[in-house]
Amino acid sequence: LQIERRTIPGETEASAMSEIEAILAALLREDPDFEAEARAFFVREPFEVAPTAGIVRALADAATDVLGGAPAMFGDTPWMDSALLAAAGTETVVFGPTGAGAHSAEEWVDLESVYRTAEVLAATARHEERVGQWLTRAAEAHDAPKRAKALVRAAQVLERSLGRPDD
Repeated sequence: LQIERRTIPGETEASAMSEIEAILAALLREDPDFEAEARAFFVREPFEVAPTAGIVRALADAATDVLGGAPAMFGDTPWMDSALLAAAGTETVVFGPTGAGAHSAEEWVDLESVYRTAEVLAATARHEERVGQWLTRAAEAHDAPKRAKALVRAAQVLERSLGRPDD
């Protein structure tokens, strides 16, 4: 018998295995004929991102604008490549359409939410592009006042999305 036991933020392979071994020990105490062994056969680190991370705030702002309200933020159990990206130092957020039954015979997705998801992702990208444009203008400006004005504008766009650095 194999089970899949995913780790959540704050857990390690060792803590998950300890939990499973404790369950097996309790079963052995109840039934001396019970035999089992526990071994990990595939381990991935859990993924978690702070709600204050820049990518989360930028996406949440775009989603609020597009959807007319703040998106729900919650933890979930599927393992995704986001954990690998985050472990490599890439700021990462998971966002997608409404659906259920991933990788099953009954998998489905709400098409309207797919369209809305695309709109939110495009709005997030446009935000990032605006910041980049203002920073490029600052870098290309030959006089100090124009450079300062472009840097202030980039900072204002970022501040609206990310908050002040001391927040």
